[in-house]
Amino acid sequence: MKRVLLPFFIFLLFFFACVQRESSQPTVGKIANITFETFPPDDEFWKEQALYNKDFRICEKVSEENRSGCYSLFAYEDLDACVLLPSQAEDDCLFAHAKKLSQFELCSAIQNETLRGMCNAVVEPCPDVYGNEKAKCLAFHYKDYSYCKDEECLFDYAIAFGDPSVCYSISRPDLNAACKSYLLNKDYCKDVEANNADFCYYFLATKKNQTGFCTKINSNYYRLQCAVYKSVRERNPSSCSLLEYNSAYYACLKEYAMQTNDITGCLMIDYRAPSFNGCLYEMAKKYLNPSYCVNLTDSNLKTNCYVMTMSVENITYTLSDCMKIEHDVWRDKCILRIVERDKDPALCNYIKYYYAQCIMLASG
Repeated sequence: MKRVLLPFFIFLLFFFACVQRESSQPTVGKIANITFETFPPDDEFWKEQALYNKDFRICEKVSEENRSGCYSLFAYEDLDACVLLPSQAEDDCLFAHAKKLSQFELCSAIQNETLRGMCNAVVEPCPDVYGNEKAKCLAFHYKDYSYCKDEECLFDYAIAFGDPSVCYSISRPDLNAACKSYLLNKDYCKDVEANNADFCYYFLATKKNQTGFCTKINSNYYRLQCAVYKSVRERNPSSCSLLEYNSAYYACLKEYAMQTNDITGCLMIDYRAPSFNGCLYEMAKKYLNPSYCVNLTDSNLKTNCYVMTMSVENITYTLSDCMKIEHDVWRDKCILRIVERDKDPALCNYIKYYYAQCIMLASG
């Protein structure tokens, strides 16, 4: 009997133990057939997001009636947020920024007249300049030339504000004549000595674009500057012919070329003159165009020029520039850089020696 019951009891013990282990496991609920109601983020949420991200632009998501409150959280630290406040709050904020940054210009943006006056009284204009420059700054700020401490200030003030009466406070003959000639449209330059007349005519030529006055200038310096201005303005290097001496003439042509990116200026210089190679090399260096190296007469300088213009990371020259290079190897290298940039296999048809390398660059 015992032999019969023993297996039965063992079975019961095993059965209840398994049931107990099963019941001890936590039950996992099913998220089925449950619908979550989604609530849109409220204004407080967006304010917190703006603060967390330190970005006042997030305040745009706040409702209109509460948006200024969000901007105000940033306004006294960020001027861009300051100007988004309502007018009165913006005025107070601008006043605070003007004092904090010592920027007198911000005072003029304040709409409230009383507060603007307080700002003008507290914040000093022209805080970062000194001496004559400060005097000039104050004169321009307050529109009062009595602040000027030198004649250049008086001259600049008269021209800037179109006030010919200020010209008569200038004692320097060249500035006096130039000031009156400019503002009264009459040639007062002829009434002063030649050395003073040169600046006067130069000023009229360049500031009133009356380049005909360049021919009346005698001094080499002002005549050169006037010729450069005339040639660049008219985009015509022939205007440099106003200069009698080759050195000044070549200097004008080089300056014209450098300012206009017109290689014609360099090519008009006598190739035997040192400034010929100098002009071409400086042009190539400034504009990173290998075609400007072509006419260099010094072989070492030409090699250096090609290396310099083709080795930069971001090239800007075109296929037509490369095709101006007569040397096959340098022309190929020029085209390879374009292929490397544009990945255009069609350009490999212009390659003579490096075709396989070109195809690899185009496919890479």
